[in-house]
Amino acid sequence: MGLFPGFVKGIVRDQSTGLVITGATVRGGNIATSTTNSDGQYLLQLPDGDHDIICSKYGYNRDTQNVAVESFEITLHNIGMD
Repeated sequence: MGLFPGFVKGIVRDQSTGLVITGATVRGGNIATSTTNSDGQYLLQLPDGDHDIICSKYGYNRDTQNVAVESFEITLHNIGMD
């Protein structure tokens, strides 16, 4: 593990319609939290290593996926919710 953080960013969409989801909560474990904006976008700053990215929004099933984060890198991780 390195000393410097990396970033995870992406867009949260409804898996059935493809429409963006505004106001979804995206968490990087217990370290960072973001809320999607009007374009469905989120951004998390996390230490390098593997992290569970958890996305939730009322009316949708919670989505959890593991993502590898590297120091000084931006990892693209789009999420489809159902």
